Amino acid sequence: MSHSDRAGRVDASLLTWLLVIVGSAAWLAQFLSSTPLVGYDDANIFLVYARNIAGGHGFVYNVGGEHVEGFTSPAWVLLCAAAMKITTRPEPLLAGINVLAIVAAAYALALYLRDFCTRFALLASLEAKTTALLLTAAVVLVPGYIVWTTVSLMDSGLWCANILLCAICVLRIFLADDHADKTRAWTRRTFFFLITALAFVRPEAMVWGPTFLSLAVFADWSTGHTVARSVRSCAAGIVLFAGAMAGQTAFRLVYFGYPLPNTYYAKASGNLADRVREGLSYFADFVMFNPAFLLSILMGILLLVVAIRRWRVEDDWTDGRRLIASQICVLVMLLVSSVVPILEGGDHFGLSRMYQPGWPLVAIQAVHCGALLFAPPRRLSRGGLALFYGGTALIVAAGWTLWPVLPRLSYPSPFAPAGEWNTPRLEMSIAQDMREIGASFNSAFPTYRPSVGVIVAGGFALGYHGTVIDLMGLNSVAMGHSPGSRVGFRDHAAFDPAVFFTLSPDIVLLSLWSPQRPDWFGFPMLSGVFEAAEQPVDAGNRRAVSMAAFDSGILKGLLRQRLMAERYEWASVRPATGGKWVHAIFSRTCLARLGGLGYEISRARS
Repeated sequence: MSHSDRAGRVDASLLTWLLVIVGSAAWLAQFLSSTPLVGYDDANIFLVYARNIAGGHGFVYNVGGEHVEGFTSPAWVLLCAAAMKITTRPEPLLAGINVLAIVAAAYALALYLRDFCTRFALLASLEAKTTALLLTAAVVLVPGYIVWTTVSLMDSGLWCANILLCAICVLRIFLADDHADKTRAWTRRTFFFLITALAFVRPEAMVWGPTFLSLAVFADWSTGHTVARSVRSCAAGIVLFAGAMAGQTAFRLVYFGYPLPNTYYAKASGNLADRVREGLSYFADFVMFNPAFLLSILMGILLLVVAIRRWRVEDDWTDGRRLIASQICVLVMLLVSSVVPILEGGDHFGLSRMYQPGWPLVAIQAVHCGALLFAPPRRLSRGGLALFYGGTALIVAAGWTLWPVLPRLSYPSPFAPAGEWNTPRLEMSIAQDMREIGASFNSAFPTYRPSVGVIVAGGFALGYHGTVIDLMGLNSVAMGHSPGSRVGFRDHAAFDPAVFFTLSPDIVLLSLWSPQRPDWFGFPMLSGVFEAAEQPVDAGNRRAVSMAAFDSGILKGLLRQRLMAERYEWASVRPATGGKWVHAIFSRTCLARLGGLGYEISRARS
């Protein structure tokens, strides 16, 4: 059976194994988080937009509010909106979509690994299939990969699957038989579809799209075609991708008024040196828990040099040119996946979200190492080669050591901004609690809906039906484009006190972490929904500690400003009919209106 014929057949047993493996790992990650399936709080931001889109209100954070692109993936927000059209509880459906996307990408990866081993005579058919499954499982079962691509309910699943599938389409050019025109045509059409879709998944497509298209041209040229023919063979993909990017940019300019998502303006720092420094720390943290990634890059560079020297002196190495060109493609992909997060400065989440798209390339680099080291006539026994791949899988599986930390609230790392990273359990609990607080605000303010300024903007906006002002700027054009200094909390430094007073929220909810779980932290935020009007007798001192923590970081001195003291004060309020107390910072105007509506008001003791 030729490689082209084999590539067109579905391996049902392999697909079933991967579905069981990925599905079970996603279930385990959610189980260890000990929370309902609500995703990360940022995933809830997607759901807020999706709810408004499904309701016919457009791309808005608040119904009737400004057009703002506070999400990173147009494709994922539209999928979320479609899910909300089907069900009012879209989370299981979205998790299922993520699982299926990763299973599809893992299946394509396993087939590529299997076909690569047989194409270059490294392993027999059964050994190749077993090795492919082993290496694929080793990379996809790393907890960071599973969490981010499935139960986080973020766009990461769609993004990681798309990146991996594009990479495999490029690399399959080297596996196609010289006269397998049908296989090449099918792979090319699939690639063109994926590269077009890539433009709508995440903004990093501006880097990855040209990279993949350039590598596709290079791959076609390296198999014996002229440069002109290779460019023509990819011309449709180039036009489709460029058209998708241009069309998306034009839509943004017309609909939102800016060429890039609002999240870019809210997170961007003008200091490239600071971003690179933070990005290098982020990279160091990733490779500390996943050393196989750095090892793959180093081995890729070393073996490429060795292979080029060998190809020049050995006339009987017939596959040398093809293997070297293929290795160049893999190495470029690894380097791009390394550099992009560094230039972006990483992010503030644990488990290295931004490095997950490039992580499966480690398995591809492993079989490339096998081919470059042991390809004929330098043949290693099949048993020895299988042992080599088994050892590689064990090195890759070093990242599995993070599974036991998922039930905790945080895990230590010398490269983390505060010496530790939040776990999925904590991130999902934040989203869950903020949903509940938002719903409590609905109960507390059934007729008059005051505007609420928040720091955690996803779950609360999903639960509260009034106007929500994102003080971090991701979902606020004015704050996202604030002119002030962007020094502060990573990716959340857009807050500007002057813009705050322009927006003038009725209530300020200081809930960076969950106020519902005060036993989790050294000091409670003292902002949220509680049974009592005031916290214990030392509330003033404890509140001062909390305020100082916010003021010295996220809020940039806002709480110490005279204008803030003149316009706002701490208070607890509840309806005259009773119920829980809302404890937060209220504008004096809002308190006066609530008093007129018969609300009980308790001023906080200093």
